[in-house]
Amino acid sequence: MIECYFMCQSNNGSITESHPLRRWSDSYIRSLEGIKDPRAPLRLQALLTAAGFVEVEHRMIQMPLSGWPEGTAKLPSTSMATYACIQSITHVMLTS
Repeated sequence: MIECYFMCQSNNGSITESHPLRRWSDSYIRSLEGIKDPRAPLRLQALLTAAGFVEVEHRMIQMPLSGWPEGTAKLPSTSMATYACIQSITHVMLTS
């Protein structure tokens, strides 16, 4: 099972609280409140274990907002799909 947690952050501080991607991320999370717990991925292992599943493995994979850094490509097709989605979201936010 894969569950995505769409919290746009940066390791170098370039995505500030006012950055369009961070604003989108915050808006997306708020839009799901009352419909779905957007923070459930952070507790997924505990939820599945409490439901009786055994040998539950949990991994957090940080997805780059652009291509993978040179020499570290692990999930390049996923990264490129994420990048395309982020580009589209950013374009809409910047032109709205």
